[in-house]
Amino acid sequence: MWLPANGMEEGFNPPESAQLLASHILRRHNPEGRSQDKRTEWMPPGLKVSESGEIGYWVGCNASFSQSLRNLPVNTIRILNKAGIEPVYLGSQEWCCGSGAYAAGCLD
Repeated sequence: MWLPANGMEEGFNPPESAQLLASHILRRHNPEGRSQDKRTEWMPPGLKVSESGEIGYWVGCNASFSQSLRNLPVNTIRILNKAGIEPVYLGSQEWCCGSGAYAAGCLD
């Protein structure tokens, strides 16, 4: 299931850790397999986001779940708010883009 179209012919198989990451993305929509409700924990009170509009902000898994990167989305939205923009943010409906699994060889 995790093999590229020609992977079996070439003997290619991603490492188990990459297969686990891909499995988490498919089942829980993030590479850590965490609850999607945790995706919004980076947001401090006072940030203004919208449920609809023309400008969206994609936070991504790393900034959503990594304590060391949380200043990136916070400051991005602060800057947008100062410019009078309340970006659409999907919150727990934001799903992983899958780039980590793809880079590790889980092409399907």
